[in-house]
Amino acid sequence: MTRIENARLTYDGEIHIGVSRLIVTFTIHWTESERVADTGFELNVTLYGKDPCRDDYLCGESVGYSVNGLATQDVTHSFLVGTDRLNEDWGRDEIYAHITIRPLTFVPVSANTNDIQGRF
Repeated sequence: MTRIENARLTYDGEIHIGVSRLIVTFTIHWTESERVADTGFELNVTLYGKDPCRDDYLCGESVGYSVNGLATQDVTHSFLVGTDRLNEDWGRDEIYAHITIRPLTFVPVSANTNDIQGRF
């Protein structure tokens, strides 16, 4: 089964007035059958604000990828988000990214990154 490892979210700071950059990095490990078949897949990366009752959707994006016969792929995905959107609750804010891979012919896999905290 496809695996996601080393999923990490980092806050790159406010790059323009009112606009922050968040960077999601991770490694995908493909199965032998996916490498041979050169499977295509849909990659979804979504940012959430972590809350006790229900996590708040902040933003997300889906893109298409191909295995290209590789055993692993290192992926970096960058988001530009309104800084006020990161201020998702009272006090300290906790943000994480949820990553889902949906191979077109296999079972989807997903992973969460670490939380980042701050007052945005």
